[in-house]
Amino acid sequence: MSDTFATCCLTMLVTGLGCNPQINYFLSSCVLFISDGIRRAFRPLLLFYAGKMGAVLLLCLLTSMLGRIVLLDVLAAYAQWVSVLLNLSFIAVGIVTIIKTHCQTKKPCSGKCCQERSRFYTLTPVAVGALYGITPCAPFLMLLGYAAALHPVESAVVSVIFTAANAVSPIILLAAMTGFLSGKLYRKLPSLAGTVKCLASAVLIVIGVVRIAVLLPGVLA
Repeated sequence: MSDTFATCCLTMLVTGLGCNPQINYFLSSCVLFISDGIRRAFRPLLLFYAGKMGAVLLLCLLTSMLGRIVLLDVLAAYAQWVSVLLNLSFIAVGIVTIIKTHCQTKKPCSGKCCQERSRFYTLTPVAVGALYGITPCAPFLMLLGYAAALHPVESAVVSVIFTAANAVSPIILLAAMTGFLSGKLYRKLPSLAGTVKCLASAVLIVIGVVRIAVLLPGVLA
């Protein structure tokens, strides 16, 4: 193991642990939408970080093989559009959840309906995780800077360390608490559960709209 590779691994571990994801509300909302207790609370988190790790790994490999072409040119071109897509996904998840919750109050979920609902909340965290994973931020740019100077295999290892360290955050505790409380809510106050999900969805939509309004001037310039 080279000294450079060892230094990169240690730096990405510390950087990942120190990263404070701004997507915690989305993840805690997903836990609220699908979990009926602590048992299922961590499923959205695992799916989200699986999507993020896949996207980060792919981009690091491309950067390692193509160097500064990806790091500077491509990254500068797609950066703001990825942020817009990420926030559009927040809006989409909020709207779909409100519609599904409204339909469910009229007709309880069963059979094919439940399968479609499960599929939506399985694919969405993976897709959002991938978008979030390639959204430029200071730690991610540092990671790509290291990847450009490393062998593809080494850059892959460093990207996995970074994403794994990033996953160790307060959201794990928050997910457990949200899962526990949502389980209590669904069992004891099922009529209120739908209202809480709709309110959480509304906030998710507002977050997406506000962020897109901030990003649009830069995208359209």
